[in-house]
Amino acid sequence: MRILAAAALLALWACDGEVREGGISRPRDAGPNDGGNGDGGTSDLGFGDGGQAADAAPEDQGVTDSGVPDEWPANLARTEEQLLVLLNEQRAVGANCGGQNFGPTGPVVMHPALRRSARLHSKDMADQNYFEHNSLDGRTPFQRMAAAGYDAFGFSENIAAGNADAASTFNQWLTSPGHCRNMMSPDANEIGIGHAYNRESTYRDYWTQNFGQR
Repeated sequence: MRILAAAALLALWACDGEVREGGISRPRDAGPNDGGNGDGGTSDLGFGDGGQAADAAPEDQGVTDSGVPDEWPANLARTEEQLLVLLNEQRAVGANCGGQNFGPTGPVVMHPALRRSARLHSKDMADQNYFEHNSLDGRTPFQRMAAAGYDAFGFSENIAAGNADAASTFNQWLTSPGHCRNMMSPDANEIGIGHAYNRESTYRDYWTQNFGQR
């Protein structure tokens, strides 16, 4: 199964061996409806075996009538928490992201509104079988964060697909400079992580990280 990863600063998509990339940057004083400016960069696109999240069929992903995930499959919630632990362990020691050194920095904490926006986007990608930062209805990551109730500054997003476990997904992002920079940024202190699964979709497992600053 092909493995995909993309950052809000660098969106990637693979189709029959072709890679399309584009970028969006968001200044600190931007509002959720601002389009942002292009920001160049490159990232790695890997291929691997992927996998599936056992016992998490599409119908298991509980969503209320309002579309807000109140109940989430326990195994998917566990992998979200595992990824958070891996991320904060890495932030504590620093990282080199494509030649840019990031020293040790503080942890990010899970914020319920960011987690809601991340879960909804992962579920939307899984259920509608696409892989993009912008939703099929045209909303940007920052519009989704605001719509989910995040009242601070949301400034970056990582998405990935194709791996069922947290460690593989984390390494997928860590070895890609743009995604690594998002994860290691000292400006981030809040995060939402969403892992969704649909056995009928192309990549089965879909991941979203939404980063915020308060």
